[in-house]
Amino acid sequence: MNLSDFCPDSKSQFESTCYSYAVVYTALSAEFNIKNNITDRNLVNTNHFSSGVVASKHNSNLPFYKWSPKCGRYGTANKSLKILKDTGTVFSSQYDCNCKKYSKIRRRISQSTTWYKISDYQKLEVNNKYSEDSVNWIISALKEKHPVIIGLYQNSFFKNIKSEYITEESVDDETNRIVSSSVNGKSNHVVCIVGYDLNYRGNKLSLIHI
Repeated sequence: MNLSDFCPDSKSQFESTCYSYAVVYTALSAEFNIKNNITDRNLVNTNHFSSGVVASKHNSNLPFYKWSPKCGRYGTANKSLKILKDTGTVFSSQYDCNCKKYSKIRRRISQSTTWYKISDYQKLEVNNKYSEDSVNWIISALKEKHPVIIGLYQNSFFKNIKSEYITEESVDDETNRIVSSSVNGKSNHVVCIVGYDLNYRGNKLSLIHI
């Protein structure tokens, strides 16, 4: 199962806004393209939503002393999903800001512009513990053509990876210590899972992410 044909790939995330990039630019855009059966690469890379609007909304919701000029602080996938449910976003072609005051953005977007919201979302708590139930939950969502958003701990290996192949040895002792010491899970990065392969390298599960 691979939903990547529906995912735009023409843009990179702005600074440390993975929490909105994965949720809005990748997942929401993929949902829109899946719903409308859009797979033409040019159209897919045209039909994407503004993650910058959501990141700016999040940043503007913070107390002033926590505000970031790059919109990257204190962002989580949950916060982006809540903004999408309560406020929504627009197509990047309407306004693809990076990080500006949300009030200024609203003044610049035409009142006739359509805002897109999500009706709801499902949440699964994993908290660093592998389980067949969790894997099956992810596979089930992907089979129903719904991208899955996850928070993960990105160590130096993952930050600098140059290959698509990842071995178990990449999870070093220090990473295990940091992740395991957190009761509620430790993450510093958000990605969107768009597929899986059950026959990857000797029948090991492989998840395809953007």
